[in-house]
Amino acid sequence: MSKFLKYGLWGGLLSALLNTGIVLLFLVAKGDEIVWAGQNKDTLYPVVVFAVSLVASLIGGLLAGSLFRKQANGFRNYIVLVVVMVVLNSIAGETMLSESYRLLSHVTHLVAAAVSIWTMGRAGLRGRK
Repeated sequence: MSKFLKYGLWGGLLSALLNTGIVLLFLVAKGDEIVWAGQNKDTLYPVVVFAVSLVASLIGGLLAGSLFRKQANGFRNYIVLVVVMVVLNSIAGETMLSESYRLLSHVTHLVAAAVSIWTMGRAGLRGRK
């Protein structure tokens, strides 16, 4: 389990840095002022994106560790779980975020999912034949 938490931490840091960079590039390209954190619930803030990406990946590491340990096809089930969560989070983003942040939300969810699947796959498949 600790291996999955370690990979979850590394994947979370990678995902958090990528997603924060994407949000910052979006804000700069749009010409908006960079506000690191705030109270508006319909806006994506860089600090919040960083924290959520990191925490979600750590939770993913716990889930992946449990699935890999208890199931023969844990990696496939983890991928299904991640895809379902991306779809649900994208639906939530469509309903909760302002229109200018919706596409950005989809992109950050896809980045987080891809990094999570890649890192958990490396953790779970390492050492298996």
